[in-house]
Amino acid sequence: MSPASGFANAVMRRVTERTVAEWDSLLSSLVSDDTSRRSILMSHPTWIIRAFESALKVDGRDGQIDKLLEADNAQTPLGIADLRRQGPTLTQVRESEYSPFGFHLEDNGNPAVLTSQNNGLVRVQDEGSQLAALALCAAKPNDTVESWLYMCSAPGCNSAELASY
Repeated sequence: MSPASGFANAVMRRVTERTVAEWDSLLSSLVSDDTSRRSILMSHPTWIIRAFESALKVDGRDGQIDKLLEADNAQTPLGIADLRRQGPTLTQVRESEYSPFGFHLEDNGNPAVLTSQNNGLVRVQDEGSQLAALALCAAKPNDTVESWLYMCSAPGCNSAELASY
């Protein structure tokens, strides 16, 4: 066994000596302020927590930082864009609430099943990216000589979405 793997094993043994709740309690007891405690417990840098708190205050929503951090940590379903606008036929998808060709893959399903059978017309693409492309399609130039450069289209899902309009 190499020294590095021995060290890694020792660290892992030490980590597993306590439960997550015990580690949370121990680590949060080492700091004295609420922002640092939230940083440890909610896995966010302190500067982000302060920025979120400021934004909430401006919005008249003081005291909602914990709800915001929980929502920010929540797992979201995998986004699927169906450029055919028909909807994938598998039962593990549900329609997007906002995108006219968006769907969400439920229950950690395999997106390859959807994408491999549809000649590139069904792609993995999060709903936010779908909405950015839709917003660009809906935007009206200020004058006839105005040009726009859309720099959010890698690896090409948004380009395909824009081309479908």
